[in-house]
Amino acid sequence: MSLPSPQPLIRAITLRLLGTTFFLCAVVAAAYYLATSVVTNLTVSRNTLLFGCLFLLFFGLLQIRMIQASVVRWWRLARATTTRKPAQKKSSTKVDPRKERRHDQRMMLHMLALLQRKGRLVDFLEEDLSAYDDAQIGMAVRTIQENCKLALLEQLHPEAIVDGEEETEVTIAAGFDPNAIKLVGNVVGEPPFTGILRHKGWRATGVEIPALSDRDDPLVIAPAEVEIV
Repeated sequence: MSLPSPQPLIRAITLRLLGTTFFLCAVVAAAYYLATSVVTNLTVSRNTLLFGCLFLLFFGLLQIRMIQASVVRWWRLARATTTRKPAQKKSSTKVDPRKERRHDQRMMLHMLALLQRKGRLVDFLEEDLSAYDDAQIGMAVRTIQENCKLALLEQLHPEAIVDGEEETEVTIAAGFDPNAIKLVGNVVGEPPFTGILRHKGWRATGVEIPALSDRDDPLVIAPAEVEIV
């Protein structure tokens, strides 16, 4: 609902106060001149009369300005109150803390489960390698490395933080990100720094967040497989 404009009300009040002010001035002037025509030794001078009329006029104009400001302020406040949108009620849907915890656990283990599914990483890490020679281990590692690399590319899109060959000399310019580049060794003074690249570092350029289905046990990395014969 919109409020009507306050201008008609302001005009009406202004005209009424102006009329009242001029009427009082006319009454004072008429009383003075009437008194001077009847009584010759009137103690009130013409300057006093003029001052009184000016005072009445100034006081009337001041009252008009104050009332105008009050009407406008009241109108703006009333308009803001009527046009204010009602506050939206907060959702009363309660989140089950146990379900939320299970979802967080699944998200944490999702990458490990993916590496297991693609490259059998957990199987390799849990395997006792003492019974195999280096050649056999090398053949197995090649397959695991290729499949796990595909899984990382699919989910994280990793790229090197420092583009260069390891064990070569690199220069770290001023304004580098200390969270992305870790300086070790004899670190003194101010950048730029020159040193040997020991590890190029990795940064995920994109994170694919999967839509995980709810299941009873979020701690299962890979289910056991049993073939019925």
